[in-house]
Amino acid sequence: MSQKPIRTKSSQILMVDVQSSLYTALDGAEAMLKKCLTLLTAGQRLGIPITAVEQNPQGLGNTVAPLSEFASDTFVKTTFSAFGHSPLSSHLNNLQRSQQRSDLILFGCEAHVCLLQTALDAKRAGYNSVVVWDACASRYEQDRDIAKHRLLAAQCTLVTTESLVFEWLEDYQHPQFKSLIAQIKQH
Repeated sequence: MSQKPIRTKSSQILMVDVQSSLYTALDGAEAMLKKCLTLLTAGQRLGIPITAVEQNPQGLGNTVAPLSEFASDTFVKTTFSAFGHSPLSSHLNNLQRSQQRSDLILFGCEAHVCLLQTALDAKRAGYNSVVVWDACASRYEQDRDIAKHRLLAAQCTLVTTESLVFEWLEDYQHPQFKSLIAQIKQH
């Protein structure tokens, strides 16, 4: 597990399968959506690249609004792991190489399927795989709990939305501090 600070300049965000048909079936969907909004708002204001991936959007729908508006790039995949889709892997690897963005910030659903497999593959690919746990969900709490144990055993870094935003800000004098704290307090 990485013990180095997670900084804005080393981060890139991957939103995994927060899609309309999946979202409605999730345990804690509304709470998750609020955390996703806070995370994406912070990422956007701090200049962190945001990518979305969708699993079979013809069957599961597209990324839910308003989350879809934050992604600069959206990829469609058939594999459960986002790293099984070559164009997406190339995109993430390009950000890692060209901008030294080795902290892959992950969130989405379902925690025990696509999110888990993507986080494990990111770790194997050399990323610091950072999972924003309160912005992840599954249909059943037991599946989410087991996924958490697997992620920790694989030495992925688990954080909360609030702790990550404060880590990105580093200092209360940061120009975005007040607006992002207001966002956190809303959610």
